[in-house]
Parts: sequence; structure tokens; C-alpha cells
Amino acid sequence: MKINNILPIPVQGINVLKSGVSRILTITLAGMMIFLLSCQKEEVTDIKLAGPLSLSSTSADLVLSQKNDANVAVTFNWTTGTNNGTGASISYVLQIDKEGNNFANPKAFDMGKAVYTKSFSVYDLNLSLLEEYGAIAGVASNLEARVIATIYTSPESQQTSQVITIKVTPYEPVSKTLYIFGDATPSGWDANKAIALTPDADDPTVFAFRGALGNGSYKFIITLGQLLPSYNRGADDNHIVFRTSDSEPDNKFTISEAGVYNIKVSLLDLTIKTVKLDVPVYDHIYMVGDASPNGWDIGNATELIQDPDNPAIFTYIIF
Repeated sequence: MKINNILPIPVQGINVLKSGVSRILTITLAGMMIFLLSCQKEEVTDIKLAGPLSLSSTSADLVLSQKNDANVAVTFNWTTGTNNGTGASISYVLQIDKEGNNFANPKAFDMGKAVYTKSFSVYDLNLSLLEEYGAIAGVASNLEARVIATIYTSPESQQTSQVITIKVTPYEPVSKTLYIFGDATPSGWDANKAIALTPDADDPTVFAFRGALGNGSYKFIITLGQLLPSYNRGADDNHIVFRTSDSEPDNKFTISEAGVYNIKVSLLDLTIKTVKLDVPVYDHIYMVGDASPNGWDIGNATELIQDPDNPAIFTYIIF
């Protein structure tokens, strides 16, 4: 085969032969460039921008109850907003204020970046309503909320969501502590030595007492050492009444048969349930004598172990 006029021709820095092969190569390279440019253009036009910043809440009308203190009352959720395709990061601040204040002095929650939700417990929301927004227990109040997004471009810019309104009715909190005292109790009428009741793990407005009570009377106070306010006997033995003044009736509960009692008190429902248990009035027994480990030394008597399933049984184990 005879090849004439073979000369190197520079094409984009590459020496190729002026022949049918070189023409094919040149066309192929040109086609590849067109293909790449086409892909780049398509990729740019395929970017979709996020929508405007928007705020919502899980509830718009709330009636709060202290029984649900630990539960979530309301959750605010918001969208990401948009950085207008700049790739800049966005941070968020949730603002809440009383309706009509125009966010002049709102409570602000700096949520930082990549956080799109904020929840409030029943306790926290109720506390804010009473102490910060001047709400009245049992009366509905309207709160307004909005989210402000800061886009960290150069210079920075901001977006503000629409304002949403929620209606909330707060409650007047009852005491978190309760004490029993009186001549039916071991501490007598000394309010400084009143015995604390145990709040219920699931409902902090309910309190329980288990212990020995003798013939006599008793009532409840909420602060150790202070006689008022107190919870006294209400219309019957199953109800209590909140007493705040010495001028109000000072009716007491009475014990006519000594024994061990379970008492359950609900400060919200203003109810009381008293049950006498079929167990000994004591929960400690000690052993003394020359047959015991510590002899007749009563100050060093040996304590027996009470059976948790049957409090009437006490045991001493010899090792």
C-alpha cells in the first residue's frame, strides 16, 4: 500500500496523521466535547430550589393539665427554606410571643443549623404562660410563633416564616410536696416533723403514705413547718379541701383503730382513699438475750429481717 504526503498536523496538542483515520479521530473528539458540554448544561438546569420557609404546629387548641406535666404539649415544625441555590448553610430561630405584642419582646429559641423542630412539655409551656406571658389559669390565651432563618451568604440574608397562632389554657399548679401530721402520726402536731408522702411516678399530683397511725386525728400541709396552706377533711372521709386561712374550717381526719394504713391523696381531684392493712403496726423487731449474738446489750440488739411479701413475718438468719 502506498501512502502519500504523510505530515503531522497538530490538533489540540496531539499529532495525528492527515488521513482518513485522523479525520475520524478528529470527529470523534469533537463529538465527545459536544456530549460533555451537553451533560454539563443538563446538570445545571436540573437543580431544584427549596420552597419558602414555612411553620406549622401539632395542635392549635390546647387545654393543659398538671397530670400530664411530663408529656409533650405541642411541637413546632418548619421547612428548610431556601438558600437560593448558593449552597450556603442556614440557621433557625423560633420566636414565640403573646398575640398582639408583634414580637416586640419574644421568647427566642436559637435552634442552630439542620434542626427543624422544637417541642414543649406541658409543664414548661404552662410555666411560661403564667410567669412570662401573664396568662390566667383556666383562661385561654393566644400565642403567636414564627421562625427566622439566617442564610450565611456574603452578605448574610434572612427569611421569616408566616405567623401561626395557638390557643392554650393553662392550669394553676398544685403542690409538688405533701406532708401528714397530727396526734395520730408518730410526729404528733409538730409541723416541723411532719412525714412526707411519696408522689406517684406517673401522676405527680397524687401522693401516697404507708405507715402506722394511732387513735387520733391528722391533716396535711404542703410546706414543712408551715401550718397554712393545708389540706383538711372535706365533705366526707373521701374528700379533701384546700385551706388557706385560719378563718376557714379546720376539720381533720380521724383514726379510731390503730394500725398500718395506706393513704392515697389526689390534689387535683381533691379525693383521699384510706385503707387499713392487715399487718403489724411495727416494721422493726430486735432480738436480745444471752442466746443472741450480742447478748443482753439492748443498745446493740440484733435486728430481724421483715419478709417483703408478708410483713407479719420477721426472720433471723444464722450463718
